[in-house]
Amino acid sequence: MNKRGFTLVEILIVITIIGILVATLISVFDPVAQIKKGNDTNRKNDIKQYQVALENYSAENSSLYPVRATTVKAYTLCSGSGPLESYMSGCLEDKKYTEDNTYQYSYQSDANGLSWVLWAKLQSKTNYWVMCSNGKSGEKSQTGFSVSGGSCPI
Repeated sequence: MNKRGFTLVEILIVITIIGILVATLISVFDPVAQIKKGNDTNRKNDIKQYQVALENYSAENSSLYPVRATTVKAYTLCSGSGPLESYMSGCLEDKKYTEDNTYQYSYQSDANGLSWVLWAKLQSKTNYWVMCSNGKSGEKSQTGFSVSGGSCPI
């Protein structure tokens, strides 16, 4: 006797494969995740603009950077009479800062102005984007994150 049809195992395998494909597609096309990644890209670009301004400042100030031995908002470096005011065409601030003040661009240097660290909280991950005067940049976990004396935490 020759029966035609699918076995229960075959049906379950097909359903599992379809489920995996759907889950993958949903995660790839998740609009909220895409917005967060886009915001993080903007943050990285903004930090890069601060880096360029810091390097231009240093080039005209005996290879020294603005001294801020404690953490400050990077915004303060270019606002008002900040040292980077003439090196940037406007201060950059995280757009999410108005609703959550943990989203800010931060800056710290050593006490002599020889090194600096810039960082911003990322939205799509629980990490910070960090850029240092020694050329290192990358992500660092928020857990236990700290900057001391302008030393690069990467």
